[in-house]
Amino acid sequence: MKKIYDVIVIGLGSMGSSSIYHLASRGLEVLGIEQFGIGNSKGSHSGQSRLVRKAYFEHTDYIPLLNKAYEGWDHLEAITGKQLYYPTGIAYFGDPENEIIRGVRDAATQYSIPLSDIPGNFERLIDTPAHYTSFLEGNAGYVFTIEAIQAYVEAAKLKGANILNHEKVEEVTESEGVCDVITNKGGYKAKKVVFTAGAYINELLEIPASKFEVTQQTLWWASSDKPDSEISDLPCWVITDENYDGLFYGFPLLNSPFKKGEKLIKIAHHVKGEIVEQHNDKRIISDKELNKIEYIVNKYMDNYINQIKSVTECFYTYSKDGHFVLDIIPNSNEKFVIASGFSGHGFKFIPVVGEIIADLVIDGSSSLPIEFLSLQRFNS
Repeated sequence: MKKIYDVIVIGLGSMGSSSIYHLASRGLEVLGIEQFGIGNSKGSHSGQSRLVRKAYFEHTDYIPLLNKAYEGWDHLEAITGKQLYYPTGIAYFGDPENEIIRGVRDAATQYSIPLSDIPGNFERLIDTPAHYTSFLEGNAGYVFTIEAIQAYVEAAKLKGANILNHEKVEEVTESEGVCDVITNKGGYKAKKVVFTAGAYINELLEIPASKFEVTQQTLWWASSDKPDSEISDLPCWVITDENYDGLFYGFPLLNSPFKKGEKLIKIAHHVKGEIVEQHNDKRIISDKELNKIEYIVNKYMDNYINQIKSVTECFYTYSKDGHFVLDIIPNSNEKFVIASGFSGHGFKFIPVVGEIIADLVIDGSSSLPIEFLSLQRFNS
């Protein structure tokens, strides 16, 4: 007879890596299956880094989860001995009436999140209109994505988790209390299955209430002609602009992911990108994208950014309303659990998402406040 695992986790990117660690930490026998390999560039986590912030304009109900996530980042660093979160702060620039800027301030007020003045050396580098406001969220920064995923997977292995790389799940079924997971290389059985397949979730599940949309997001890498000593300790930043939805954001000068010895500044646009059906191959970056980033750099950062050096991409998975989906899947006999639809703002939550998934698998519910992230909201 085939071995029956307590749980199989499908997809070991951001949420899957955290989930398999937390499940294994609670004593479950876990199998994780990843179709590309740990720390690949095919999902939402590619591009070196992601912002971590608490003054959450997207929805203040996320902030209690963020408080728990911050504890989780500390825990991951403690058990691995690696620094993954860098508390540089985030500098915000924008029209005071912009909904994002107002949302950040409102969230900070509601949850007593300190905001302060931006360091003068950085404010002088950013050229904004006279009516723009600016402030610093000091208890914020960034994490290295691939390193975090790898750290969780290695920690999960130490807890006894089993990992399969380069194996693609083709079908998942449930019958008489046992789940069958069929891959291109074999078959496995489990009492429960966790779906954390990111941009590939629609290939495995059909959830009529919330069909997920996959978007291509563009990431830009730029050089600066300022001396490293002048810009090495700058914060991350956010800029809103009246001609574009969403926000533009960037990171301090970091080691280039392309060329050893080179340092670059990463820039991105936090907005829903182009919807794509096939997302396995590299796509052409449009002139519209090129013009957009040139406009932002020339308007705000001409004193800071010298030249756009490289362009890369990643893929985000959007739910209908742009909020996460963390739930037990209906009509699965409570055997299937899903974590998806992180809509471009989920990575900072991965420590707490892993805990929530473990709660849902073991207890069927979580004491953490996730009601607003259930599938049921799409039926109301």
